[in-house]
Amino acid sequence: MSVEGLLRTIRNVVSTDRATSTHSSGLRIGQTLHLSDPDADRLLRVPGSSGPTAGGRWTDGDTGSIDLKLAPESVGICPLRLRMMPFVTQTDGQTLRLRCGKGEERVERFSPGAFAWTTVDLPLGDVQADALARIQIRVGRTFVPSKLALRSDSRALGLLIRQIELLAERRLGIVLHRLEFI
Repeated sequence: MSVEGLLRTIRNVVSTDRATSTHSSGLRIGQTLHLSDPDADRLLRVPGSSGPTAGGRWTDGDTGSIDLKLAPESVGICPLRLRMMPFVTQTDGQTLRLRCGKGEERVERFSPGAFAWTTVDLPLGDVQADALARIQIRVGRTFVPSKLALRSDSRALGLLIRQIELLAERRLGIVLHRLEFI
């Protein structure tokens, strides 16, 4: 076996091991769930969204939710990081309302222009030890690509979600950038 073949095999084993570890007990702190992965359905339900595509999952309408299974040890004050792309046009922007559980609603506004990936950190809210987080999504406006002559897609799209990451706890403290000894 060539060195490249061996490295490719090792990468595949590591990738499969990470996916199996993630999908067995839920999303753990520091792990990322890619919504384009068909195996992601083991950890989440995405009512109001399309099936997985190469870029992630689109919301099909102005409301949707993500029910996400978390590993029991992941429950706490850790925020979720969502990597997403709101559907905007050159003349129309987008407003998103996001909430996890009974936590505070997060409102994000995006100006008209080109499509661009963005990151939003969302507090977990009231996630209990049963480790199921529900992210509620409300899209201010949907767009139908076929009516805009962008492509033949006739769905009413608002938001493409690429991945969800469970961040480590945020700790208060002072970070020392440089330590000088005299």
